[in-house]
Amino acid sequence: MWTQADRDFYEDDGRRDPTDLTDAQWALIAPLLSSYEPLKVDLREMVNACLYLGPVVT
Repeated sequence: MWTQADRDFYEDDGRRDPTDLTDAQWALIAPLLSSYEPLKVDLREMVNACLYLGPVVT
């Protein structure tokens, strides 16, 4: 059941998709990915795409 806390957490905040990382979430994981060589694409968008696809069920 949805609580007010859930509604507040998932309120539209300008992200394109609810699975996109918030700025706070990205700030937590960005340092873990900083060792990668510079890419031609935005690494945050790549992570967002993986989160959008969701878990793979086999």
